[in-house]
Amino acid sequence: MPSEPHAAVHSAGQVHAMALGNLQGEYAWVLETAQAQAMARGG
Repeated sequence: MPSEPHAAVHSAGQVHAMALGNLQGEYAWVLETAQAQAMARGG
């Protein structure tokens, strides 16, 4: 079975979306951690 062009685009889009979601998740975690540390210091 030949792979269809949009099947490749779709999976590439899924990979991109997962990578973006992962990035945003890590960024949010960093922000939350920084906020928690600031609050722990009374800032």
